[in-house]
Parts: sequence; structure tokens; C-alpha cells
Amino acid sequence: MAPTLPILKYPDARLRQSSQPVSDKDFNVKQLVEMMLATMYANNGVGLAAIQVAAPLWIFVVDVSVNHDTPLVFINPTITTFSQEKESALEGCLSFPGVGVDVERSKEVSVRAWNRNGLMFNLTASGLAARAIQHEYEHLDGKLFINHLGVVKRDILKRQLAKRARGRTPRN
Repeated sequence: MAPTLPILKYPDARLRQSSQPVSDKDFNVKQLVEMMLATMYANNGVGLAAIQVAAPLWIFVVDVSVNHDTPLVFINPTITTFSQEKESALEGCLSFPGVGVDVERSKEVSVRAWNRNGLMFNLTASGLAARAIQHEYEHLDGKLFINHLGVVKRDILKRQLAKRARGRTPRN
């Protein structure tokens, strides 16, 4: 198995950085992808964007399979369709350990991307896969799932995270 990488934790400013597309000359990213998958699995995640491991490239990985044995690799992805039908569900993020936030997202998305072998593919996903794809896709533009919260809830969460970082647990 590939070595794991350190995951950037909020409020690291690099998480807000926009990623860059993978160019033809840089397309040999297989080692990064393998390390991203190893990191995601080691941290019990269902998705991980390259920016979360300090690699500002337009890449993310997702695996929502029960046995964590069906990884999907998205290089230079584009979500081509968002369904109009939405649903809210609790989401977590490896850059926000121990935090869960209700986020409304499209129930289904269609995405076009390159896989780790350099082949273009199209995928229509629903359920957890659609949610994970949308979540990781937002990371590529430096957007975080807490951006879906209202200002007051986001500020409360930021204060709680700051207290936790200083070694104190917030009161419920």
C-alpha cells in the first residue's frame, strides 16, 4: 500500500486555495493518487481532494463502496449536470475531524473526468456518491462545506473549532 499524506486541517488557509488543472505534461499523477487513496482509507473517509493533502491540483478521489474496494479517481473533473431535486444530509470532512454539518445538495450529478490511466469517462451518480462528488468538487475551488451554513451557525462552529484547537472542548 502507498504511504499516507498529512491532511490539512481547518483553518489552514491552503484549504481556501483554488486548485489548478492537471496539464498534459503533469498528467503523471499516479503516485499522488495512490497516496491520496491510502490517506482516505487510513482516515475512514469516503472522499479526498488533492488540496486537502497540500497538492493544489484539480484531482479528487471517492469510494463509497461497502468494502472500500471501488475507488473512483477524478482528474480535471467537470460536473455537467446537477439534478433539481435536492436533499439535506449530515456531512463530515477529513479537514474538520469530529464535525458534522447538514448540507443540502443535488440528489444526482453527472460528471466528466479523466481516470488515473488518462482515460476520459462520464459518470452519473446519486445518493452518497453524488454527495461525495459535490463535496470534493467544491474543495477544488477552495470552498468548504461550512460555506453552506448560515453566517451565525458558521461563526459558532468557527469559535468551537478555535476552542478545540486551543485544547478546550466547547460546551453543548
